[in-house]
Amino acid sequence: MNQEIPWESAHALLSDYYFKKGDYNNCIKEIAVIIAERPYYDIPYKDLISKLVDGGKLDEAMEFLLPLYKLKPDFFATKWLGQVLLKQNKHKEAMVYLQQAVRFKKLIPKPGITLAGAYF
Repeated sequence: MNQEIPWESAHALLSDYYFKKGDYNNCIKEIAVIIAERPYYDIPYKDLISKLVDGGKLDEAMEFLLPLYKLKPDFFATKWLGQVLLKQNKHKEAMVYLQQAVRFKKLIPKPGITLAGAYF
């Protein structure tokens, strides 16, 4: 059976494949292709950032968090910027983003809890 899939889907599937194998460099490369072609599309950034954070690759996640924040400073971007900075012991910087995340009307308690922890 010869199935054709869109190029974007092919790169996303390869990124998933590499992520599951723990090959973060190739995982990043596959999503980077999509980002290069569609730099104003936030979904690939969010997909990759989630994978990198799940894998503990915080420095690599930060490389995509900052551009995502500039593109779309939403709840996802502010929450993860704050949490990654907090894990990197950059408490003052983390507070800026966590405070922004709290302002978003999401019913997710984590940013408030994380923000409280940043004060200590």
